[in-house]
Amino acid sequence: MPQNSLMAEPTATTPTTPTAGPTPTAGPAAAAGPTGSAPAPVVVLVGGLPEDTAALFGPGPTVVRHADTGPDGLRAALAGADAVLLGDGPALDADALAAAPRLKVVARAGAGLGAVDVAAATRRGVQVTAAPDAEGLSTAELVVGMLVAVARNIPQAHASLTGGAWQRGRFGGAELAGKTVGLIGLGRVGSLVAERLTAFAMRPVAYDPYAAPEAAAALGVRLAPLDEVLAAADFLTVQAPLTEETRGLLGFEALRRVKPGVRLVTVADEGVVDAHELRVALKEGRVAAAALDLDPAGAYAGLLGLENVVATPRLAARSAEAARRGAASAAESVRLALGGEYGPHVVNMHGHAVGDAVRPWLGLAERLGEALTALAGSLPSHLEVTLLGALADQDADVLELAALKGVLSGPSGHPVSLVNAPLRARERGLSVRLGRAADAGSHHSAVALRAVGADGSAVRLAGTLSGIRRHRRLTEVLGYDLELPLDGDLAFFEYPDRPGAVGEIGTRLAAAGVNIESMRVARAGEPEHALAALVTDAPVPPHALTEAARRIGARHSRTVPADRPRSAPRRW
Repeated sequence: MPQNSLMAEPTATTPTTPTAGPTPTAGPAAAAGPTGSAPAPVVVLVGGLPEDTAALFGPGPTVVRHADTGPDGLRAALAGADAVLLGDGPALDADALAAAPRLKVVARAGAGLGAVDVAAATRRGVQVTAAPDAEGLSTAELVVGMLVAVARNIPQAHASLTGGAWQRGRFGGAELAGKTVGLIGLGRVGSLVAERLTAFAMRPVAYDPYAAPEAAAALGVRLAPLDEVLAAADFLTVQAPLTEETRGLLGFEALRRVKPGVRLVTVADEGVVDAHELRVALKEGRVAAAALDLDPAGAYAGLLGLENVVATPRLAARSAEAARRGAASAAESVRLALGGEYGPHVVNMHGHAVGDAVRPWLGLAERLGEALTALAGSLPSHLEVTLLGALADQDADVLELAALKGVLSGPSGHPVSLVNAPLRARERGLSVRLGRAADAGSHHSAVALRAVGADGSAVRLAGTLSGIRRHRRLTEVLGYDLELPLDGDLAFFEYPDRPGAVGEIGTRLAAAGVNIESMRVARAGEPEHALAALVTDAPVPPHALTEAARRIGARHSRTVPADRPRSAPRRW
């Protein structure tokens, strides 16, 4: 470490391993903003989206609708894009993403992300967001509609009637009231289905090992093991996501344990219900009828010739209202991303959510990280992030990423975001650990960072948010307690405490044309030394820093550049 690195705290800590109009055919150039301002961000709309999607953005960004689905046209359209709002359309693969050097976010106007190379986006530091709540109601209503259809044989009766037959006795079917409906999956869609089928006086019982008993009870749903659900259900609805755990869940064994004559509805991705075994069960009559929301090219397509099968071409999320909700959710994700923030549906941030209570702390943690690297003089080998006070009880793991982003922003040499900060850390050999502690001193909440160098020396600083406006403030540095704004350019001097030292600092900075906006002087455990911490209206030139340090005999001196782009994000 450099001699004035401020790495003054010896330690034996061992670093740990991190865990990880017209449609354009060429890329749009960024439109110029008002005189003296940054260019307006460019949002490219790709794929099938509601006609009024562009209006969701208001007057701020330049919104371009792209209709050329060829790969060359797509890459050209993305060349100037800051954001992509993706409907049903072409794939955004690694090549397409590489053609968008300014891209900050890909926002999918729906729940599925199969068309996006999330890994490639993560490597480039691009947020990928989904709209998981947009499609739930539309999907649940389709389940209910299909359940009624298979109960009363509506599609078959319609086909018979249009074919010239009159067969009232053949298609009477069964009522729903008083019947048991088995729900395979009690997440967002399953819960909405349960609410609606309760209104039909059905008795819901569900299999979902991850459902909270209290939430199920509030819906009037009884949770039970899979075998019990299969044996009891007159009707089965399947809306569980396809995972390694659920693949083949309703296969050979399960479909032999169902109540004879059960009617089955599935809107789950193909694979939760085994297509071959379902065909056998339908032919044998163990499953009286099935309603499938299917991919015409998928495994379920082979069941279309069966008389007791009703099918739709992946209509679950295709209502006009769901499309509008998805577009609105994606537009909000774009707005947040272009403002330097992170919404609740970012999928490539290692599972870290950003709630409203935590979001204001992102800027503080990032700024502390920037200051830590500047004070250390080089990139540390290990970083400890500690959430203090009430913040320790929040779902605030994302602050670890924000601090890591700040630490890496200067020396990385590559764009760093919350998305790719862990990857950049691994590339630089930087390990990180997150901790929590109840004691925040005189503050309600705080964030503390501690950097450990390769030689075992360490530096620690801490900060908090204060006031209604949630101003970022430094509360501790190098063992000194103080209160200092974190906005603007900062300078620090640790020196032998003597009369006139503070005046000497002011004189040297004034000679360099630098004005001191705010200053704090603090003493720590060594009474003969003090720390002067300053906020200045311009960067302190190196010669002025060196001369001031020499004049007062400072053993350490450092500057921290302002983070003006982060402290004043563009709004639109």
